[in-house]
Amino acid sequence: MKVYFITLAFFLLCISLDAQSFVNNIEVLKQELDTLQKNNLPLQTIAVNRLGEWVIVFGEWGYSFVNMPSDVKTELQNISAKEMKIIDIDFAKNGSWLMLYGTADHNGDVRDADEKEALNTIRQKEQRLTCYAPMPDSGAVILYGDNSYYKKNVPKLAVQKLKSLQDRHQRVKHFAINSQKAWVILYAGKGISFANIPTDLETTLKSLAETAQTIDKVFFFADKWVVIFDGYKYKCNF
Repeated sequence: MKVYFITLAFFLLCISLDAQSFVNNIEVLKQELDTLQKNNLPLQTIAVNRLGEWVIVFGEWGYSFVNMPSDVKTELQNISAKEMKIIDIDFAKNGSWLMLYGTADHNGDVRDADEKEALNTIRQKEQRLTCYAPMPDSGAVILYGDNSYYKKNVPKLAVQKLKSLQDRHQRVKHFAINSQKAWVILYAGKGISFANIPTDLETTLKSLAETAQTIDKVFFFADKWVVIFDGYKYKCNF
């Protein structure tokens, strides 16, 4: 029994330290977003893992990060050195990750066989990759071309919207989903569709749309969210 309580105490301590690490890293992330906004630097993508360790890609090939895994850091350095534009980065719940860059190029640690096959097919067809969004449990949405997509384990309503946009030949710009399977799709010029998102995010998106702002991307991590609009501006809930 004594060993059990010691083990439980250690486990709870680890959770507490992880939570504090997440909070600290997110505070630094906001500081970096403020700096980029102040300098009018276009924000390309934001990726955050479960510990709040993050990477931001801005401009053509600029980036900054906090405590990224060594393989991610190496890939960022290699692509930046080649002056290739990084399109998107994201982390899946199982620890895998994917980076999209150039046109149809990608690299990472994708562990799902179906996703690997889809990515290789897209590369062979030289289709432009635009967005990678892993699902909360398993699966993903991969956007490519103007309105093509790969999907696995995606909420039914989101799939219906993607199919509708494809049928109408409307360009899908971005897909985002959180751990509760709330999602946002950005399409065409200023089109936006969403389901089950937090009330404060819905209010923010509607306000931006009503004032004719161009919403570029939405990012989720844990219970946090960030909206990028007009290239370099942002709003968030932290």
